[in-house]
Amino acid sequence: MNRNNVDGIWYYLPLVAGIKQVEFDPYYGDPDKGFLAAPYDSKWTGYFTGKSKDYGLAITHGPSPVIFLDAVSFESVKVGDVSGGLHLDVMGTWYAEDSEWRGTWTITGGTGELKKLQGHGIFWGPGWLGDPEEYGVIYYSVEEMDGIEFKNTD
Repeated sequence: MNRNNVDGIWYYLPLVAGIKQVEFDPYYGDPDKGFLAAPYDSKWTGYFTGKSKDYGLAITHGPSPVIFLDAVSFESVKVGDVSGGLHLDVMGTWYAEDSEWRGTWTITGGTGELKKLQGHGIFWGPGWLGDPEEYGVIYYSVEEMDGIEFKNTD
């Protein structure tokens, strides 16, 4: 994971009232596991510039580890000098002893000038610390991006 290659910051704020525990009935798995679903609002800077609506699912095991799956949806986002809608899938983990989220993101679809955009990357950072009015912070980098032509503005 190349932490020196930061391409932007993902700020997210869980909509606390929308966080729900997911129950399976019957459930035959590990009794120490928990399942949560959460919607949240995000702001992105850097390579992706815009606001997204996100929907996450977390699997917990006691206080640690936490596995997180997320669907990010931009109605409109700028990528360089082009824009359109964009969808990302995010998968990450958090371990209490490390206190930092780490994971990967992948573009799963786009519209407008981003219709053919493909790419993936990594993320890391402290994330949301529990204050319902403070955004969580995640740093991200782009490992590969293809499918759009950037205009030369020089």
